[in-house]
Amino acid sequence: MHWFGLKKMLLRCGANVPNCLVFSHPSKEPWRTIGVFMKIAGKAPEHAAFLKGRYKKFGHSKKQQEEAERLGTLIGKALKEETSLAELNLQTPIALP
Repeated sequence: MHWFGLKKMLLRCGANVPNCLVFSHPSKEPWRTIGVFMKIAGKAPEHAAFLKGRYKKFGHSKKQQEEAERLGTLIGKALKEETSLAELNLQTPIALP
């Protein structure tokens, strides 16, 4: 849902949004949403007793970070070569949690 709101804001500012890249947090629902709300409230969900074993950490996995770096390199190369970002294949083999 965050992506739709962000895209709408960018379009209102006159941005061109030709493609998207979204990584889901590695924790399963509903624990991931509870964890995000706790982080926003200034709490540490990874240390909450009631989330023990269900919410390992906030953020993204090492594998997701490596994939984001690979895709970022691809985007950077396209920008340098003035290739259309809409033509980039940003599909990733990383499965949702």
